[in-house]
Formats: sequence, structure tokens, C-alpha cells
Amino acid sequence: MKSDKKYALGDSVWHAFSGYVEREEVCPVCYGKLTVKLILGNDEPVTLPCSFCAPGYSSPTGKIKKLQYVEEAALKKIDAVNILQTEEGEIIEYQSGTLLLRPDRIFETKEEALLCAGKLVDEENMKEENKHKFLLSDKKSMLPWNAGCFLQEAEINKAKAKLHRKKARQHEREAKQHEKKADKYAEKAQLFRIQKG
Repeated sequence: MKSDKKYALGDSVWHAFSGYVEREEVCPVCYGKLTVKLILGNDEPVTLPCSFCAPGYSSPTGKIKKLQYVEEAALKKIDAVNILQTEEGEIIEYQSGTLLLRPDRIFETKEEALLCAGKLVDEENMKEENKHKFLLSDKKSMLPWNAGCFLQEAEINKAKAKLHRKKARQHEREAKQHEKKADKYAEKAQLFRIQKG
């Protein structure tokens, strides 16, 4: 519903736009449980922290934030009119302060502006939902990789722990041998003192 009316400096018009509110929802991957269970190919279950509701490097929260667009209309006063001549014809741009008012989004009545804003909101909400679906599928596809990575790290750490236990036992044996040597030297020193004295 484009307005073909030309406006002049000082005219008041209704500008249609989409505002937004941020809302919080339960995570669609872990359902607020903070972890997800993945069944490996060998039917072994693995529990992982949910990465979908973990912002950045933070811990999972069990909730996600989504934008919901809402229709808005604001009364604006035109304080600049720019007319551009192109090969396709004349392009008119209106301005209110630093805000550029597109001709297809300005109207004489608030009702017309809200009707236009409703269409903008539908488009923005569809984009937001598609973005959310993409992120959801992308995060779900990362779960097997995360599980593999965690399991590999666990195996490496198990091997390291086994090696360190072995070294600890070896050091224990060496410590006992050193204690025996120290006891022998202490006995010899005692004998030496007795012989001297």
C-alpha cells in the first residue's frame, strides 16, 4: 500500500516501521535441563552440556532469547526533501532529523501506517524464525562432533592418568629404596660415632 502523494517541507506524516521486543523461551534443544543426551553408534549414551542455550563461552542457561517484531507508527515532521534525477526517473527522499523516511513507508493516517507496519513485522518475524531454525539445526548437527571431541579428550586423559599412576607407583618404590638407603647410612653413622667415641 504505497502512498504516491508528494509531501512538502513541514508536512507531518505517519512513518511505518517495525520495532521489537526481546522475549525469553525455554531452550528447544535441552528443554531447560541444561544438558542433552546423545546416543553414539555403539548405543552408548553420552550426556553433554547444551550449547544452544549457552551464550558465548558461558554455561547453559536453559533459556534462549528471541526477538519478536511489533508494528509501530510514529508521527514525523518532514524537514528535508531530496530529489534525485536518475536514468529511471525521479527519486524523492524525505527526511525527519537524521531519519530517512522511505516514500513507501509514510502515510497521512496512523491506520494506513500501522497496516504497512504489519506487513513489515510479518516479514521480520519470518526472517527471525528462519534464522532461529537455521541456528537450531546447526547446533544439533554439532552435537556428535562435540561428543566425539569430549570422548577423545576423556580417552587421552584416562591414558595420562594411567601413566601418572604408573609413575607415582614407580616413585613410591624409589622413595622406599631411598628410605632404606637413608636408614643404612644412619646405622653406619651411628656405628661410626660409637667406634669413635
